[in-house]
Parts: sequence; C-alpha cells; structure tokens
Amino acid sequence: MLALCTAYALLAWSLNRIRILITPTEVVVRILPLPWTGNKTVRRADIIQLFVKEKTKKDPYGEIVRNYEVHLIDSHNRHRSLISRISSHQALYLERRLEELLGMARQRVGEAYIG
Repeated sequence: MLALCTAYALLAWSLNRIRILITPTEVVVRILPLPWTGNKTVRRADIIQLFVKEKTKKDPYGEIVRNYEVHLIDSHNRHRSLISRISSHQALYLERRLEELLGMARQRVGEAYIG
C-alpha cells in the first residue's frame, strides 16, 4: 500500500499544475489533473491583502527545506493559505500578479517574505 501511495504522490507531483481562475466574484485555485489537496475558492470581496510566507522544516536527514505560500488576509482579518508548496520566485510573482489583476494596492505585511 505504501508503494502505491508513493507512486501516486510522485505521479501527482510530476503531472499536476496549479490553475488560477479569476472571475468577477471569485478566485479559484485548482490542482489538476490528478486529485490533490489545495483546491480553493475564495470570494474576491473577502480578499483584503495578499502576501508571501516562507515555511521551513527539516527533512529526515536534518536538512532545512523551504517552501513558500501565497497567503491572503480576509475580511475577518484571518490569514489563510491560498497557494502552497511553490518556490519563492513563483510565490512572489503570483502575489504581485494577483494583486495587479484584483486591483489591490501593494501593502507591507509584517510576517511577509519579501525575497
């Protein structure tokens, strides 16, 4: 069973792509073509600000692994992950591009990764 799960994870990792759709009322994030975690739909009106967050952890060999996430601050002042497990360059680009497409002013967020 472990071999099957590992094979599926490797296949998903190599085939899946992040698709972002911005509609007049929503921002939709889909991981395709294989089913995987991370699909989200957020109302545009709920997105107050976007920022990039760095996530670090140690792998089984003690090496530090860094991943980056695009987070949003919603209308209730909650911080939520919008897109995760991407590189710093991808995260910073997506943050800027989404802010541009959503007509948001760039604002500094205290815990944000700035590159």
